[in-house]
Amino acid sequence: MRCLPPRIVWLMFVWLGSAGANAQDMAAARTAWTEGDFLVAAEIAAGLGTSDGYALAAESLATHGYFQGAEEELEELYTEAVRHGEEAVRLNPESVYAHIQLAHAMGRLAEISGVLEALNNGYAQRVRDSLEAAAELDPESPLAHSGIAMWHAGALDEAGLIARTLFGASRSRALEHIDLALEFDTGTKIVLHDTAVALILLSERRYGDRAREVLLAARDLPPLDARDGFIQQSIFDILAQLDD
Repeated sequence: MRCLPPRIVWLMFVWLGSAGANAQDMAAARTAWTEGDFLVAAEIAAGLGTSDGYALAAESLATHGYFQGAEEELEELYTEAVRHGEEAVRLNPESVYAHIQLAHAMGRLAEISGVLEALNNGYAQRVRDSLEAAAELDPESPLAHSGIAMWHAGALDEAGLIARTLFGASRSRALEHIDLALEFDTGTKIVLHDTAVALILLSERRYGDRAREVLLAARDLPPLDARDGFIQQSIFDILAQLDD
């Protein structure tokens, strides 16, 4: 067996050690995420300097902000989440996860910016572009389809004619992607929750019964992590509103 030059052997050990450390750090970040320590998860994940790490950091900051963040810190949290999402996509443009988390972060920033600012800053277009990129990369991604459905339904609910005219938001596209999300979903609270919310935003009168069925299915799924716990509470709240 031919011996490798000492420098090459040393470089291999350095690389393998680095890869092992990254794997351990990602595992630690995911553990923090599962337990609801979203800020800790974001710090560890961003420190990896990888596409998946930045994507998890973006997801963690956006999730913390939405469920636990104080109002005065949301803009900073979401802006940082967008930066992480952009870096995740830059490092790996083929990553479905990166595109979805960039859209997630930009969507949260748009929510607190208001409709006019979101339109002027191009947030609406960028969110849709990121989600459509994810769906193109993986046509069977339920998260991509539920995200697109939420985009169309939310845009119509917030901006109506402006959203239809400027961005092509449509009820039929929302319904199409709701069906695709439910077809490809293997049973996740977030996909079921978001498709139900999209149905309600489109028309509670027309689609409220279907939304209730989807929410009941989501309610009966066991929570897998801390975010699922927050989503479970949202499911209970929406069901109560539908039953009023």
